[in-house]
Amino acid sequence: MWLSQNKIARKKMLEDIGVKSLDELFKVIPEDTQSKAYQSVEKLGKPLEQFKVESIFNQFLSENQDLNSVFVGAGAYKWWIPPVIDEILRRSEFFTAYTPYQPEVSQGTLQVIYDFQSAVCYLTGMDVANASMYDGATALAEAVKMVGEAKRVRKVYYPKNLHPYYKEVLLTYFSFWDYEFEEVDFDRESGCTKWKDLPEEKSIWIVSYPNFLGILESMREIDELATSKQASLIVLANPHVLVYKKKLGDYRNVEVVVGEGQPFGIPLWAGGPYLGFFAARKAYMRKMPGRIVGKTVDRNGKTAYVLTLQAREQHIKRARATSNICSNEALCALAFTTYILWWGKRLQKHVLEVSKRAHEVAELLEEYGYKRIYNGEFFNEFVIDAPIDVLEEGMKKGYVFGVPLSYWGYGDGILITITDAATHADIAALLDNFGVEKF
Repeated sequence: MWLSQNKIARKKMLEDIGVKSLDELFKVIPEDTQSKAYQSVEKLGKPLEQFKVESIFNQFLSENQDLNSVFVGAGAYKWWIPPVIDEILRRSEFFTAYTPYQPEVSQGTLQVIYDFQSAVCYLTGMDVANASMYDGATALAEAVKMVGEAKRVRKVYYPKNLHPYYKEVLLTYFSFWDYEFEEVDFDRESGCTKWKDLPEEKSIWIVSYPNFLGILESMREIDELATSKQASLIVLANPHVLVYKKKLGDYRNVEVVVGEGQPFGIPLWAGGPYLGFFAARKAYMRKMPGRIVGKTVDRNGKTAYVLTLQAREQHIKRARATSNICSNEALCALAFTTYILWWGKRLQKHVLEVSKRAHEVAELLEEYGYKRIYNGEFFNEFVIDAPIDVLEEGMKKGYVFGVPLSYWGYGDGILITITDAATHADIAALLDNFGVEKF
């Protein structure tokens, strides 16, 4: 009886969405990657006890191949996370709290958010930061919207070497807005964007720092070009790069700095939740999306934290709000802040050591014929000229030694990432896989 009712309900759902079968529903998934696990439902019969259902699903999960992906980056990075972060995140005051609507009972959470904002301002060199965004991609889209509305600019240039997923989110965001987006090509030798080829007009430039190919473009040159071409800069930055590079706030045309905070103490977590940081010039303070926590004193003269500015649609701004973003990633912001506080002044030295190790690996690979495809400056990611077969060999050894750029339509080449999570043994395995004898 139960199974027949289930079939009737399934048939009705399939008819409503306009497909004839489950096979047709899942046809967008390549045939060789489908597990067909859903077909096993027919064999289950009547409802089962939970432990039996768990046993069935554990059997499915056991088919997954466990590969070490420490060398995979491309927007999501496996950096070492100090154990103290997990201990603090799991404290009930933070882990079970919802959101700080009532400042009188949320002083701890509000103080953490205030410290997060302060840390973001310090890293970026900007005047003000909000309490965080959903992730780096949405932060970028919100930045374009804010600057575009404030400056009455509808022309936006974005680099071809921007992360493909960020590009998709950006263009989807503006599907129904009267904005004109144009892609800017990059130099095939250096990997740097050809900003100098753009016309002189009032516009917004999105600068990826570093770009998807791992290249750190010259912010000084871009800033000078932006001055001569009347462009406002929005920089999508890697937080580890901000630790040792010149403050982006020191460049006159940088209006907003956004980025993905995941590398600072947040695990890969199968893709989320992540953390978008958002910092801007003081002139944008009342136009920034989300919320800003402020520091003041109470009637007794004691320090107090409050949600001081909320340019969100469900509050005072309503229809005049810049954005309908109305929440933040407080728990992830706590991880980000704890990461910075734990490392302190040691973080800059640590980041430079990781970058040095990445350059050493790149040089060794080049000595054995695996040349870097793009010769521009890089931090910890670089692209080498190597066949995908090398990656397949690595998988047999339990490693994913990089990401094939052909997956994103960038042609040949493998993007390799080096972080502090890669041990000496891991790097030795990487080099051995590419035939490098000395290390």
